[in-house]
Amino acid sequence: MASKLLFFPLLLALTLKFSNISAAPQVIDITNEAAGEISITIKDGGNLKGSARISPRQNYKINVDNVNDVYSANATFTFRLALFPAYAPGRDKGQAVVYWKADNWGFSISYDNKNFKPVTPWRF
Repeated sequence: MASKLLFFPLLLALTLKFSNISAAPQVIDITNEAAGEISITIKDGGNLKGSARISPRQNYKINVDNVNDVYSANATFTFRLALFPAYAPGRDKGQAVVYWKADNWGFSISYDNKNFKPVTPWRF
């Protein structure tokens, strides 16, 4: 009887480990530190996952539903455009939050919301 009681928690643990289910959702968090409003669209493959107009000093968050997919971002600021992978499994899988900062240069990434690495500049 005791072996049957131990089997089900073990089965549940293995199912969670090898599935896309995680204890907490992974999040893409984009903060606008640019001199004006930015518009952003995020897609998972060809599926629209979210879009927003982000005012200066505001942020936008979106959950990553499938940690094995790339979430592409398309952003505009005045007459400039930036395209970048907002979430990429090989780079971001296992991170609770992928922080992005938009500024007048472009987009930078961080996992601690303090140390940002430049990734994608704005294009004209």
